[in-house]
Amino acid sequence: MRRASATEKSPGTPIGRLKTSTRLPVHYGDDAILMVPGMPSMKGKDAIRTALKEFIADPNMSLTFTTASAEVAKSGDIAYTQGFFTIVQSDMKTKKPVTEKGAYVTVYKKQADGSWKAVQDINTTEGSAAPVAPAKKS
Repeated sequence: MRRASATEKSPGTPIGRLKTSTRLPVHYGDDAILMVPGMPSMKGKDAIRTALKEFIADPNMSLTFTTASAEVAKSGDIAYTQGFFTIVQSDMKTKKPVTEKGAYVTVYKKQADGSWKAVQDINTTEGSAAPVAPAKKS
């Protein structure tokens, strides 16, 4: 599992430098699914690359992961990591940097060449929940 994710190899790894590279989409397997709040699910490395292109190009973008746990199946071909992230990106209206925090779970599959690729990646953000409206009485 040591090589399951270059972006998660040590706690607090910054990957903000991705804005000038294609390293983030390469992290995913060909048929990977990425789920991010506020966006439709992305399926496949090409769809992920296309969807994240603007995100990676953001001049304020900085993303840091802190892995809380990692487990490898006894079979040695599937693993998962769970942790937390902090992202800084441009506010759509003001263009000023804003910070958002959240959690993630990523499932990896060992490839034929011995490398690990993310095949399922789900992220949640720490947003305040909207109040639930009381049920109407009939």
